[in-house]
Amino acid sequence: MERLHVDDGALVFRRENQAVAEWAIREEHLEGDDPPVVFRRRDSHAQPWTPFLDRFSAACVEMVLSESLFAQYETRTDSRPLEESETIEAPPGFRRLAMPDYPMWAVEGGVIRWFASADALLRDDAGEWLWALGLTAAGLDSVRVSLPGDWTTEPS
Repeated sequence: MERLHVDDGALVFRRENQAVAEWAIREEHLEGDDPPVVFRRRDSHAQPWTPFLDRFSAACVEMVLSESLFAQYETRTDSRPLEESETIEAPPGFRRLAMPDYPMWAVEGGVIRWFASADALLRDDAGEWLWALGLTAAGLDSVRVSLPGDWTTEPS
């Protein structure tokens, strides 16, 4: 997305990299100090604007956290599926971040939750997928050890 634009009564400020989803502020909330954010899918599962986070400032923090997972840190990021029986509450050495649960745009009814340790961030996508970002490669390795599973880029 090159520019901010108004679409269907909302100021769109973010678009997913494949244009499958976008985030916006409804026009009637633009005058607010920290307005709520909505999102919608733009693919075959298209939907009307849906509540995302109650404050634009929280959506900005979420955007920085999420985009950090995809910034091509080849030795510091990894992901894996979560098993049906696996529940990520607060893994050993991690604490829940002060972000509220918020909707996972790709999984209807699913929520995203964040955890942090001194050397890593974890994002639980709707109980289906786990993302990890290490402060260093060693930090990522410690996540893989403490949460074993089928990591997608684990070195052999």
